[in-house]
Amino acid sequence: MKKPCVVKIFTFVMLACMFMVATAVSHVAAKPVTLKMATKMPFKSPEGQAFLYFAELVKKKTNGTLIVNVYPSEQLGTTEVSLKGVQMGAIDIYAEGMSYLKMFIPEYEYFTPPFVYRDREQFLRFMRSEYMQGLERELAEKHGIKLIDTQHTWMRGPYRVLCATRPIMRLEDLQGIKMRMFPNQFIVQVWTELGARPTVLPWTETYLALKQGIVEMVTSPISLVHSMKFTEPAKYVTRTDEYPQTIVFPTNAKKFNKLSPEHQKALIDACNEAGLKSNELIGDAAEKVIRNFIEKDNAVFIRTNMEPFRKKLEPFYERAEKEGKIPAGILDRIRSFE
Repeated sequence: MKKPCVVKIFTFVMLACMFMVATAVSHVAAKPVTLKMATKMPFKSPEGQAFLYFAELVKKKTNGTLIVNVYPSEQLGTTEVSLKGVQMGAIDIYAEGMSYLKMFIPEYEYFTPPFVYRDREQFLRFMRSEYMQGLERELAEKHGIKLIDTQHTWMRGPYRVLCATRPIMRLEDLQGIKMRMFPNQFIVQVWTELGARPTVLPWTETYLALKQGIVEMVTSPISLVHSMKFTEPAKYVTRTDEYPQTIVFPTNAKKFNKLSPEHQKALIDACNEAGLKSNELIGDAAEKVIRNFIEKDNAVFIRTNMEPFRKKLEPFYERAEKEGKIPAGILDRIRSFE
């Protein structure tokens, strides 16, 4: 007579166990996928804020099933270390300027020559071309790196300027001016061709060099002018749009390919969308920088025609191609998108 009771108890225990197992499995399945993203930018910077916005978008688009954890201020290493980390899988995503990809494909160093692009739209047409898509496939297939910024919406700068101790309004104003330059022999030759006298100096020594008269001019992203206090000794700021700058998002290709199609799409869409937000942030920051140096340092902001700069450099670039200093045909490719 007691056996049915035992059966009922056994059945209840089995059901309870099955429920517990099912619950455990559901918890395991619900655990989000996490990606580790590195950057050298602090969170307080416009770029840092945009990277956090990107991470928020990914979480929103995937209902929290894909999480991007952002590590700022080179917490995970320098640019070179971080890019190697992405390639090896120790880091999932790294956000930085495109030219650093030259450590994998040398051509990436030559896609932003000074005073070649007429505007950013031409640059975007080039970046979205079949030629560049071919290089991106090579990055993935040969080097294990996938770029998730497929529309190249991210802008850096948002543009470049010259900070000088005297007004730079015409090409003639450059003649003989002492200029701080970063260690790139080809770019040194470009500015020498324009008439300047470049001197290679560390970035952190530029302010003192301007103040002491060692140099009279420096090229810089507008976003860094105020923080570097360049307009204290060099009160004339000329917008040059010297070359467009962008941010790319190298991602470990194996890790990306293991994501579900839904997660892959969300990651790419969020990256492209966050780029537009980033442009708003750095645009607002640039306007604030201009107001600050005009009001606080009595500096002057100059807009001028840069076409003579481009014309001056055309013969130089043609010689550089013939001498093998830049890849053959690269200028024709860029100009074909004018």
